[in-house]
Amino acid sequence: VAAYERKAPCGDCSGVAEELTLYRAPDETPFVLRRTYKDAPGGTLTSVMTGTWTIGKGTADPTATIYTLTASAETSIFRLEGQRLVPLDKQQIPVPSPPGMDTSFHRIIE
Repeated sequence: VAAYERKAPCGDCSGVAEELTLYRAPDETPFVLRRTYKDAPGGTLTSVMTGTWTIGKGTADPTATIYTLTASAETSIFRLEGQRLVPLDKQQIPVPSPPGMDTSFHRIIE
């Protein structure tokens, strides 16, 4: 369906690069989130999280398109804004980004 990417700070590495891919198959909506921890202790490390995603309307803003990603360990909520997925808290309020950073996922145009 779509692919997104973002960069995030890291406490014990030089940065985290995240790639989120949303898929759609008959009766399924899987996602894959690949996190690459650059220059981590022991070298660059990659982790992969998988789960399912749903799309719906917002509760805080009924005109918003909301993506909910559910994996075994966590649930993440995002609002679609143009070509970005903006992270939201449980009340569907945007999570503030640290100064000078953008924590939104940006769509990869192929």
